[in-house]
Amino acid sequence: MISGVRGQHSTEPGIEVDAATAAEMGADLLLAWQEVQHVQARFTHKLRNFDLAHAAAATGALTTAAWLRSQLHMSANQAAQQVVVARQLDELPATAKALAAGEISFQHAAVIASSARKLGAAVVAEHEQTLVTCAKDVDPFSLGKVTDHLEHCVNPDGALSFFEQQHERRTLQMHRCEDGTYALRGIFDREGGALIATGLDALMAPTGRDDFRLAGQRRADALVDKFRSQIESPQLTVIAQQDTLRGEPGSPAAELRDQLTIPSEPVRRIACDCSVQFGHVCADGINAHLGELQRVVSPKQRRQLELRDGGCVLPGCDEPADRCEAHHLQHWADGGKTNLQNLALVCWGHHARVHEGGWTLQRDESGQIRAQPP
Repeated sequence: MISGVRGQHSTEPGIEVDAATAAEMGADLLLAWQEVQHVQARFTHKLRNFDLAHAAAATGALTTAAWLRSQLHMSANQAAQQVVVARQLDELPATAKALAAGEISFQHAAVIASSARKLGAAVVAEHEQTLVTCAKDVDPFSLGKVTDHLEHCVNPDGALSFFEQQHERRTLQMHRCEDGTYALRGIFDREGGALIATGLDALMAPTGRDDFRLAGQRRADALVDKFRSQIESPQLTVIAQQDTLRGEPGSPAAELRDQLTIPSEPVRRIACDCSVQFGHVCADGINAHLGELQRVVSPKQRRQLELRDGGCVLPGCDEPADRCEAHHLQHWADGGKTNLQNLALVCWGHHARVHEGGWTLQRDESGQIRAQPP
């Protein structure tokens, strides 16, 4: 029963509800939610017919997404998502059925449809029932992690291409306002964003009980302090299986903070010059084993490389040593040794070109590095 001066159906603050009534209200909410998904499934079906008929063109709109933005006032991202689902759902019968029944949300269907658009509906169809079953138990973000791993296992080159597309979108704009303050606006790929977030989180903790700064203020102060103090760079944590590190076909993607996935080749680049800690979850599913943290390239070897190479070894590159990473000519995950013969300083840009871009570096008989494009 509901108690309160307004009566049984009062919505005033401070209402107390017994367990039975709360269960009834929850059941009503669940039913309403399922009805919303059913209506969304009907809308998606009608949108598919609208799109197939090129009806948007008859109204003067350039695309179906443009029509949705104009007539339904959707955002560009929302309109694009609606069109992707409408175009893919006929090829995903299990997903369509679960959405119409209210067993999954439109956001879940959008994740599966997006994966079908990347890999092809025929490929995703082999795993669709598993994805739908997973969607019934997890939120759309967690389902997206599952499809990320599926995409990496089925098409690692495509996963790498998507990662590179995100990297190409990177930008940081800095604008000085009329009052002398500065405004920053940026987009970073997964690796860069995770690195920045890790560093800022480590530096923005409140200084004490009397620190009343807002989170945004502490984040801004942390960024300024980072440049002012020149302290050691924050660490980026990547979790990867050994077959992913070796770049073996069918291996799952690796994961950054917040469990975002990255393809194997960027992982191999990061692992060239990093600290490694091997571990595994024990058979009981409860305990986990972690080995000792060890540096791949030791501090002494790093100093030796800086003394020998001076900076990036690629011909024509003048990036200094402090903007370089130690690159294994033969990756240590593939059996290469971590010694001076097998190491070379490579700047961040060229290091990505070697790994993600498919370049090959070799040392000739004179000790000089030769770069071979793909």
